[in-house]
Amino acid sequence: MSKEFKYSIEHINLSDMNTKLDLFMKMQEHNEGKTLEDSRFVANLNKAIAAELGWDKDGQERAHETGLYYDAGMVGLEPDFINFDGKFTVEMRDEMHKHVEEGKKLLEQAGVEPYIIEASEYHHRDFDGGGYGKEAKEKDIPQLARILRVTDSIKGFDNRGFSPLEALDDVKNPKWGNPYDAEIIDAYEKVHNRVKEQLSEKGITEPSLPEFKIVLEETYKVEIEKDKNNDKNNTIKLDKQPKTKKSTKKVENAAAPKKQKESSYQKLKKESIKKDTQIK
Repeated sequence: MSKEFKYSIEHINLSDMNTKLDLFMKMQEHNEGKTLEDSRFVANLNKAIAAELGWDKDGQERAHETGLYYDAGMVGLEPDFINFDGKFTVEMRDEMHKHVEEGKKLLEQAGVEPYIIEASEYHHRDFDGGGYGKEAKEKDIPQLARILRVTDSIKGFDNRGFSPLEALDDVKNPKWGNPYDAEIIDAYEKVHNRVKEQLSEKGITEPSLPEFKIVLEETYKVEIEKDKNNDKNNTIKLDKQPKTKKSTKKVENAAAPKKQKESSYQKLKKESIKKDTQIK
């Protein structure tokens, strides 16, 4: 008999979910950290697209923070459900859809900003009015939600092993309806081309999405702080710091004795680890 998958946040004590930091940590615990990792990717994509749309710094930071929290409702789905390798039944799809409405409760309880909650409510609503979540169509859908409709899809392509070019092609040429705002797609294509140019300078002409994610964050630098009044574990900094020539030399010297040549992704990852998420 096949396993029955159900959506539930009953395991979460809402009385303990009083701040964004509480919610952030709950997302970090979920699905071995994958829920938060996915949200960080979406956050960086959001910021990059906002930059290409000409938003000011505050707008870009709002776009970034929205990406961190918009999918908080995913904590009500057990990992086996999220990582299910097969076609969803109608019942499974209905349960999956609950993460939008139930996620709103978590966001409200944690005191997340109203613009994030609003964007979360619409993030699965298609530009032509299809999809699910709060009803609207075209420009009546908040622009942050229209950005999320694209970036959430890119995240899904990453989880399915698509290349950056395949992901771009899929959102430009959707196989159903008209889910995306053309203005957002144009902005994402600019992001894609800018990151591709940076990768090309590193000698990577056919990047994987993991490589793309690393250089995306380096290209559109981001810095987010959480609750400055708390201890060092309550501040999450995602900004990339410049790497000195000295540190670069050490990486090269350490790699020299190895017989097996490092892949381009391994090199990027090694660089990223030295500059990656810092908690102050």
